[in-house]
Amino acid sequence: MSSLALAAVPSGPARPHHPWRRAARASWVVHRTTFLVLGALFVALAAGIVVPGLSVHRDYAQFMAKGCPGHTTMKGCPQLLAAVGGEESFLSNLAVLLHLVPLVAGVFIGAPLISRELESSSFRFTWTQGMGKLRFELRRYVLLAGSTVVIAVVLGLLIGWFAHPIERVGLTSHWDATLFDTTPLVLPAWTFFSMAAGTLIGLAMGRTVSAMAVTAVPVGGLLAFGAIPRLGASPGLIGRVLQLGPAVARSKHYLPAQPWNEPSHGVGFGPKGSWLVRSWVTTPHGRVLGSTQAFDLLSPRRAELQHYSFWYSYQPAGRFWTFEALVALALVIVGALFVVALVRLLRCNG
Repeated sequence: MSSLALAAVPSGPARPHHPWRRAARASWVVHRTTFLVLGALFVALAAGIVVPGLSVHRDYAQFMAKGCPGHTTMKGCPQLLAAVGGEESFLSNLAVLLHLVPLVAGVFIGAPLISRELESSSFRFTWTQGMGKLRFELRRYVLLAGSTVVIAVVLGLLIGWFAHPIERVGLTSHWDATLFDTTPLVLPAWTFFSMAAGTLIGLAMGRTVSAMAVTAVPVGGLLAFGAIPRLGASPGLIGRVLQLGPAVARSKHYLPAQPWNEPSHGVGFGPKGSWLVRSWVTTPHGRVLGSTQAFDLLSPRRAELQHYSFWYSYQPAGRFWTFEALVALALVIVGALFVVALVRLLRCNG
């Protein structure tokens, strides 16, 4: 009896259990094409930032070495300034293109993550392998979402590095809506939000193509609305956020009344690095003039301007990362709520 009991005891140490490795292996087998495409997209975007970025930084270094700031008319300085500023349009287009990273993550990775298994009925095998469907799917989600978030962080750092010289010469501003959304803080938050939304929609619908289409509409719409400074007659999402609690000052110079956000680089209207939210002109009696009336004051025939007041509201430079943190926190909270709903739906899904 004792010999039989001893024979039943396994000889040697038990093999270690690595559930994360199993989840990673399963994710690679199922999503290897997606991983390869995502990697290729990352390499292409990174190369598109680094190659022109090196050229811009080289021209900017020469611009600074020649003492061109404040003396842009010196020999060679206009050419160097034009070389640095020549990439401003490309930077704007690249920043808009980076908004595809969260969209691709939500539509092509999040939405098919669980819906493909439900549609093909492969969940009957994967959910019965001893790990449990909840732990298995959450581990796959963490691995995939973590990979896309890391890529978003790296791309956000690279685009900020590229934009730095162009900002320093006063040709763009990180407050601009397209750049605001592509920092290493907000771009990963958008990616997490998109992944969570896509995965939840995929689980709820159970049809891969339908889930991808449904995910693309709200996520793509929010990204576009956030990145567009003007949409019809209203500022974009980021423009509305930046209107919260601005500082107000009176200017000694004339500033045309503009209802939309414009960057301020410290040329008389706000501290350097601030963001101009709005400007307006008031009469000696305190009445606010419309844009047409304000522009009429520039006429040489209207020289009596000393009784008019020129006002502007702006966001100080020091508030930039506060706004960044608020936007990123809002996206992460909503994404976390999607993950909670995902967990509850997984528990209910048989």
